[in-house]
Amino acid sequence: MSFLRFEPPIVTVPSGAGKAGSAGAVRCESVLASRPAILVHAGAWDIPEEEREAHRRGVLAAARQGFALLSAGASALDAVEEAIALLEDDPALNAGTGSVLDREGRAVLDAGIMEGESLGAGAVAVVGTVRNPVRVARRVMEATPLVLLAGRGAERFAAEQGFDPIAPAALVVRREVRRLERWRSRRAAGSSVGARWPVPGDTVGAVAIDARGRLAAAGSTGGTLGKRPGRVGDTALPGAGYYADSRVAAAASTGWGEGIVRMALARAAVTRIEGGEAPASAAASLLRTLRRRTGGTAGILILTPEPRLTAAWTTPRMARGWRFSGRGGKHAEA
Repeated sequence: MSFLRFEPPIVTVPSGAGKAGSAGAVRCESVLASRPAILVHAGAWDIPEEEREAHRRGVLAAARQGFALLSAGASALDAVEEAIALLEDDPALNAGTGSVLDREGRAVLDAGIMEGESLGAGAVAVVGTVRNPVRVARRVMEATPLVLLAGRGAERFAAEQGFDPIAPAALVVRREVRRLERWRSRRAAGSSVGARWPVPGDTVGAVAIDARGRLAAAGSTGGTLGKRPGRVGDTALPGAGYYADSRVAAAASTGWGEGIVRMALARAAVTRIEGGEAPASAAASLLRTLRRRTGGTAGILILTPEPRLTAAWTTPRMARGWRFSGRGGKHAEA
């Protein structure tokens, strides 16, 4: 291990401008873990106080589910898929059931998954008749030579692969109907939608390492509130929303998707680590650059083969949690 990769067992790195909890400041947690391990997030944004506990419970349950599989000998790929599927089924989160709605009132989903041995990846985008898009994304990776399927083609593929289609309304919860109503009212009045009103900017994501040292990453989202129909953010795009290379690291991004795509944030983090930079330093530097160059805020998870778990964010809050064996091996916060 090079000198630049050295970090103490646990580091917390506050940096950048702004008070704690404000948008723009970089906050980072990094902990040396043991194999197997899993790190999950449920979004980086200004999570309202009344929603924090649901986010914390969600990431803790997903980390627990993934770690149970890893402890039983499952692959990192299996662990991230199951963790994400559980988060998709949690109506409190912006993925699967409970996703934010587009301007036409529909929940339209994106998801992606990647394994770090062969760099295999699969993704779906703009789907509204699939309950767990992360499972369809994995099927794209394993049953086709493709990486990304979108829209009706992705929905037809899911049906061909035996996934039962659902009515789009099954993904919609009352909380998000009310959010969309407020969004429309503010937009009609010419107000800035995000001003003094928390707007979900989250995805759900996971990175894991199994007992054999294999890395995997995955993510899923309903996108952005009031998005234009057809919009695809970072979550379906390998290199932007997620990336895994078992030699180097796995990463999963969350936040303002257009900025994350422009920065190819997940792949950029892995590249920096491959060049010898410590995960916490790489994450903090990239998030500051994202803010400076695009004006966007984001969060990122990074898991390296040591293994080291790192979470960094520039939003007021980020829901994240991890599980591994030993001291400090259970953690969740929002």
